[in-house]
Amino acid sequence: MFVAVIGMSHHSAPIELRERLSLSGDEISRLLPELQQCAGIRECCVLSTCNRTEFYLTTDHWEQSKEALLKFIETKTGLSAGSVHEHVYAHTLLEAVRRLFRVTAGLDSMALGESQIAGQVKNAYEMARQAGATGPVLNTLFQHALAASKRVRTKTGIDRCPVSIPYIATILMKRALGSLAGRSVLLLGAGKMGTAVMKGLRENGVADIIVANRSADRARELAAACGGRAVALAEAPDCLVAADIVISAAAAPSYLITAETAARAMALRRGRPLLLVDMSAPREIDPLAKEIPGVTLFDLDDFQCVEDESWSRRRLAADQGEEIITEECESFMARLAVNSVAPTIRALTESFQAVQTEEVELALRRLGEYDDRQAEAMNLLAASLTAKLLHRPIRALRAFALKPEGHMYAKMVKSLFGLDREEENDEAALPGWEQGKPAGSAADGMVAEPAEGDLPAYSV
Repeated sequence: MFVAVIGMSHHSAPIELRERLSLSGDEISRLLPELQQCAGIRECCVLSTCNRTEFYLTTDHWEQSKEALLKFIETKTGLSAGSVHEHVYAHTLLEAVRRLFRVTAGLDSMALGESQIAGQVKNAYEMARQAGATGPVLNTLFQHALAASKRVRTKTGIDRCPVSIPYIATILMKRALGSLAGRSVLLLGAGKMGTAVMKGLRENGVADIIVANRSADRARELAAACGGRAVALAEAPDCLVAADIVISAAAAPSYLITAETAARAMALRRGRPLLLVDMSAPREIDPLAKEIPGVTLFDLDDFQCVEDESWSRRRLAADQGEEIITEECESFMARLAVNSVAPTIRALTESFQAVQTEEVELALRRLGEYDDRQAEAMNLLAASLTAKLLHRPIRALRAFALKPEGHMYAKMVKSLFGLDREEENDEAALPGWEQGKPAGSAADGMVAEPAEGDLPAYSV
């Protein structure tokens, strides 16, 4: 079985492609059971954020599973097969594990080291787990990734460097306008992202704030907290005439500001420039608005090139984080390698020990008369020979376990030594686990990690 990931991110595709593949929570909930019906897919988890959509899975038939997911991406995005292959990445085994660990630790984020992604990974994992889409392998993988992320943040102090999408948005706005003091802002959306960016704007001296949100109560609550005023979302276009800055972070299914709306506003602004900042994916401000004279538009792709005075500190912390991730990946893969061939090693050892016992008993019967000391010496000799004969094949099995063809070596050993008997299901036999799900949770809400050595055994 392979651990694998297929996805599209800000590193591989522009926002106009990423937003086509973006999936809501409801869409993911409906998709997970369908994915489990795809050829070879045993377990799956879908992570969809502003900057990436990724499918993590375990599969018995990698090429078939990959083909099914690529076909889904083609259908969802409307891209040709060639374009999908150009913008989509696929990793297996160590590289798939490393991908999840780096993403969870914020080392792959547009805002390097940002901490929000760990919560998004945890939520994606919990959604898949509760839907019954994960099992022993992905449960252990995601728990290890979350623990590794915590270690990176604790050891490197990367969290002490202020960085987030709202933080970068504030830098972009200051660079575009020179100063935010005395400016008027229209905020579309009163969720976590909007609240965070509004806090930064107040700290930079913004004078007038208008909050528009689908929930009128939430809009009034945020407006009161920042000394602004609330309007209905339908009234937001009328506010473009007075605002210096429009920030969109509403998680809307379609454009809140169209190019036509922006053009009408500019006709009434008497030459005053307008700054539009779209912090959402899918986008909520029509990208054609940037073609209107006097309009400046930033979207998430513009956030990638922003470096500030804290960048060098974040980069240093991230470099240290990469070393930790390498250690954690090696640790996880070492456990995986040992456990992946455990059933075969156990069956091989039991087979040799059965022959050993049978032959010792036969030899002792041929001796006729013997004492306990002679019997002990015979047993020790036979056990020593068995251990030496098994040492090399067992070591080879563990070494080959990390290779894509590792499962073939295990099958070959079973065939050569006649071990093709029915074996117990090791994945279901993990202590404290039932049907591939953990039995308990840790105090911080993370699912309790199995004890050392409890990683499920499966062929890689």
